[in-house]
Amino acid sequence: MGGVGGGAQKDNGIRTVVADTASEIWELLRLARFGKLSQVMPMHYGPVNAEYKELLRKAANSDKNVILLHRMKSEYVDEKRTGKYERTGFGETGHIVQANLRCYRDSDNEWHVMVRDCRQNALLAGEELVGPMASFPFFASMVYPESDIGEWE
Repeated sequence: MGGVGGGAQKDNGIRTVVADTASEIWELLRLARFGKLSQVMPMHYGPVNAEYKELLRKAANSDKNVILLHRMKSEYVDEKRTGKYERTGFGETGHIVQANLRCYRDSDNEWHVMVRDCRQNALLAGEELVGPMASFPFFASMVYPESDIGEWE
């Protein structure tokens, strides 16, 4: 994501920037600020939260497609696993980004992309893209139906 503010942002040949993983970027910001990842009081997170939000704002205001990949972790309720998973990293990410997608492979090794929400086209929430449709160009052409899928490849 640092590239969005630097060389990648200035290079017209680069249309898409992928942060693999945004969870690690969040950890690196915390490590740089606090020198450790645990035993930090919540009241100290203000500056690092602001710094991460600024990175997300810069990405959103660029003319690039910015894709943030996150690790997943088991969800717990009352110290018991629910069988569900949740995104790791900065907790507000899902409220800031333009779309939230969950990608996974099924038992036949076929890719699926579940659209959780999308600001530009709210009707896409709940859509599931499978196989060849589980791609950024296909999803982008659904978000912007007036565009051609070839514009996103």
